[in-house]
Amino acid sequence: MALAAVVTGATSGVGRAIALDLLARGVRTVVVGRREHLLGTLVDEHPDAALPLAADAADPATARAALELLAPRPDHDLLLVNAAGETGPIGPVGSVDLDWWASSTATNLLAPVYFTETFVPAMMAARSGRIINVSSAQAFHPPTAIVAAYATHKVALNFYTRCVAEQLEGTEVAAVAIHPGDVRTEIWDSIGSQADAMGEAGESLRAVVARIMEGGGDPLDKAVELVWRLVESPAAEINGTFAWIERGIQKPLPTDF
Repeated sequence: MALAAVVTGATSGVGRAIALDLLARGVRTVVVGRREHLLGTLVDEHPDAALPLAADAADPATARAALELLAPRPDHDLLLVNAAGETGPIGPVGSVDLDWWASSTATNLLAPVYFTETFVPAMMAARSGRIINVSSAQAFHPPTAIVAAYATHKVALNFYTRCVAEQLEGTEVAAVAIHPGDVRTEIWDSIGSQADAMGEAGESLRAVVARIMEGGGDPLDKAVELVWRLVESPAAEINGTFAWIERGIQKPLPTDF
């Protein structure tokens, strides 16, 4: 069967790396992002495969538009990669921007929900599909107040993934959460800026940022390899799991979730 895909957050970081790999393989891919000019570069490089959708993944209408644009057929294996995300707000409880809290919740949690709810019926109709939610090892770290927003979003995303997986049990459709690694992308610039703004309270976070910046972080190609490993694995083996890149900076836990 032919593979058809949708990738949110396709204009930067992990989402862009995954989208580029799919397009290079000739996979017809809806690339979703808010920065139209960056989507344009994907189309310029892969005009026969890239289907651009300049929109906010946190808008429920975007998921419906992506499905309509992809127009999947019964003979398509469907791949949905929910990679759109942001880290803010970072800071002590009682001092952060609550509007930012709300908007990042929409991006990090509600957007994957909207896309999953929209695409599961099409996947079930095709009797095949993969939902890959880009999560983070942050969900497993001891609670830290200054990153409460991001960590809470990822814990919730992991649990939502498991809830979806429970319904998909016994089908050829699988829902998986992944840690793509501590990849050095532009998101770390945002984390560093917010840590700097906290002064002394941001010292430990600045140390983490410095380690990633100086060491280079995990290679993006490991996240791409992980996606393909999940695409090629039987649904029964991966459904409801938390998947780690191979030989990453952060070591896999002894159990899923």
